[in-house]
Amino acid sequence: MVALVLNQGKAPFPGSATPTVKYLMIIMSRTQFGHLFNQINDTEKTYFSQNPDQFVTYVCNMLALNPDENVITWKIHDGQNLQDKSHENHGYWPFSWKGQDERITIDIKRRTWLTEMTKGRDVLTATENPIGYRNKKQFQDTRGYGHRLRGLGGLGDTMDDLANGSQGAIMEMRVMKKPIPYQEWKEQAISIFRYVRSLNDHTGVGATPKYKRANLKQEKHDREMAEAQEKRMKEDTTKRRMMNFWK
Repeated sequence: MVALVLNQGKAPFPGSATPTVKYLMIIMSRTQFGHLFNQINDTEKTYFSQNPDQFVTYVCNMLALNPDENVITWKIHDGQNLQDKSHENHGYWPFSWKGQDERITIDIKRRTWLTEMTKGRDVLTATENPIGYRNKKQFQDTRGYGHRLRGLGGLGDTMDDLANGSQGAIMEMRVMKKPIPYQEWKEQAISIFRYVRSLNDHTGVGATPKYKRANLKQEKHDREMAEAQEKRMKEDTTKRRMMNFWK
């Protein structure tokens, strides 16, 4: 899951933007990562807690990421409320000026996130970054939706009780196709399981699960075509019955 966040948080190219952070996550942990770190085996937990730099190096080297860059390198535009106007020119010489990029950068470094994780904290959460006078511009969504880190680790240390007596992290599947026909439930569940497992097999992120957000426009088109065809078939049936009647 750590690898998932870091990979999803890395923008594909400079200037990439998203409405808010949670929109980047195909699977979002509602249990905060500091608590998840505390669930690993005692040997690893003790070692990395005493040597947090080794944890940072291990994770970032595995993913070929610079630990001193932000966890989220995407710009945040609050649903296009904030625009990149740096290419715009205003006024006339000698009183001309350039526009500014209004979009927001979430200034939380990978090194900080991973280091604090070994202390049981998740600094990539709204709880660890309460909005105040000094950070309101960075964290307050301009649409009135609250914190820009809303949702991430939002349940704190809460976990679910499992059938085997252990506890499991609470995850939110965010890019599910809607609706999912019951015939596909088994394939969906197995695909998600294999994907999450691949995140923990020390080979990095595996194949993307076979669930993607539905193409609503295409689905609407297909539904309308199917309804139109059904209507034509009913009309044809009615016409044939009428013809047979008059014969």
